[in-house]
Amino acid sequence: MIIALGVVIISFLVLSQKREAEDLIGYSAIISASATVAIAVLTLVLETETWRMRSQQYSQIQQDKINSVRPLVVVELVEGRVINDRMIAIKNLGRGIAFDVTFEVSGEGGCPRVEEKIIEYISGHGFIKKGMRNLGVSQVIESHDFLSSQLGEGFFEACINIRVAFKDIYGSKYEYRFSFDMSEYENTNRLGGKPEHERNDHLKKI
Repeated sequence: MIIALGVVIISFLVLSQKREAEDLIGYSAIISASATVAIAVLTLVLETETWRMRSQQYSQIQQDKINSVRPLVVVELVEGRVINDRMIAIKNLGRGIAFDVTFEVSGEGGCPRVEEKIIEYISGHGFIKKGMRNLGVSQVIESHDFLSSQLGEGFFEACINIRVAFKDIYGSKYEYRFSFDMSEYENTNRLGGKPEHERNDHLKKI
């Protein structure tokens, strides 16, 4: 835009040497009008760009604000306190408190009879059946242990889905689904490493 304006000014100076006074007045009016339009267009472009940058900055600030308090509730099938035990663990791995946490347990039909028993057992816990008003940052809630042998044959054919829904402090809703295929845990004593290995790791850190 500045280069174009410079060309217009140079053209005016060249023409001013070749034209009479009456023609110069006409050219001057045209150039002045053109410059006014150019300045107006440039001003509009600058205003539009400024508004766009402000809008992006505001959106980024709002997103950072939400992320800074966003909860992340996960459901895990973890090892129990005795070999072959399993239990459900609810954890908040996010940065903010989770509110109005609700759960829905269902099966996939791998072994309906056993899945019904597992669903009944898991849903019998108060925090699963009634939900939780809030779950703090890094807070963990665990169920009672249950043995695969207590649920009869077909346990390792069962598949369980647990849907968890919750809100953040601003009322934004989140929903996740966790699937557990019991066949993945067949012939395993623990979901993690052996106790002696864990002790060795702790000793190394010390």
